[in-house]
Amino acid sequence: MVSVTGELDISTKDTLIRAVIDAVREPVQVVEIQAQGLSFCDSSGLAAILGLRRIMKANGRHLFVTHPRPQLQTVLEITGLQMLTERAPVGGRPSQQS
Repeated sequence: MVSVTGELDISTKDTLIRAVIDAVREPVQVVEIQAQGLSFCDSSGLAAILGLRRIMKANGRHLFVTHPRPQLQTVLEITGLQMLTERAPVGGRPSQQS
């Protein structure tokens, strides 16, 4: 699990990337990004999360965002990225997290 607080933008995205890389050094299949403390996320922050999810998926792992604030949830829906909040359980269909 990785908790994100404050702003996720071009100046902070590398911190998130490093945190997720550190998390996957352990033998984990799922990384959860807890976003309830995230007050702002721009396109570079979304791109970082999306890129991390693609890398995880290519390696047979899962990454998803939990507890997005309403503003982030709206941005995810408008941009068609609401799948970032879908947790993919082993052997099952994704389930919506909010």
